[in-house]
Amino acid sequence: MHLSVILPNYNSGELLEKTLTSIFESPCVYSLEVLIMDNLSTDRPLEIIQRFPNEQIQFHSEADAGIYDAMNKGIQKAKGKWLIFLGAGDELILDSVNQLPLDSDTFKMIYGEVYLVRSQENYDGPFDFLKMTDRNICHQAILYHASVFRQFGGFDLRYPIMADYVFNLSAFVAMGHLIHYVPLTISRFLGGGVSETARDPIFHYHKFRIINQIVLKHHAYRDWE
Repeated sequence: MHLSVILPNYNSGELLEKTLTSIFESPCVYSLEVLIMDNLSTDRPLEIIQRFPNEQIQFHSEADAGIYDAMNKGIQKAKGKWLIFLGAGDELILDSVNQLPLDSDTFKMIYGEVYLVRSQENYDGPFDFLKMTDRNICHQAILYHASVFRQFGGFDLRYPIMADYVFNLSAFVAMGHLIHYVPLTISRFLGGGVSETARDPIFHYHKFRIINQIVLKHHAYRDWE
């Protein structure tokens, strides 16, 4: 399996259909699966899912402790060599995915850009660690090699909104040379979710302390090949 698309879901209604349509509307040159990690939705998501190829979709419905808990559960179940995380309403751009080197093990993260639907612009070019200290890469633009999670573990649930930011900062410090930017738009990001409407107080109050701790831990990953 080349690619696992992990999709946390909670009462997303037709937004779920929009995302699934983007994944299945045109051919993908890579084998893929979609893992829908549902938080006991009451809007009958199975009725939407049944409109799509069932053999490529796994539906898991159980209570979770938030988006990153759902993502971590998806990581544990994923069979793909590469993983990408979308939100309901986001759209995967298969023309871009088809151009990515997913048969290779040279890189541990491959990322491009997202198209921000609300502001109608692309975000945000190539990153280095210094740029990462100012802003994050949208996870809808990143494909993670599955081995990254075996090495680093999952997303830290202490940060209910910024856990992917903390994870990406750690990755850039520890294995920046294994992170590859491609000048492609990987997905359309709907926006308006919890990351834009709520604040992660632990992260924001201690951001520079967290960054310092990440840098100090860098030597622990010297054995990464």
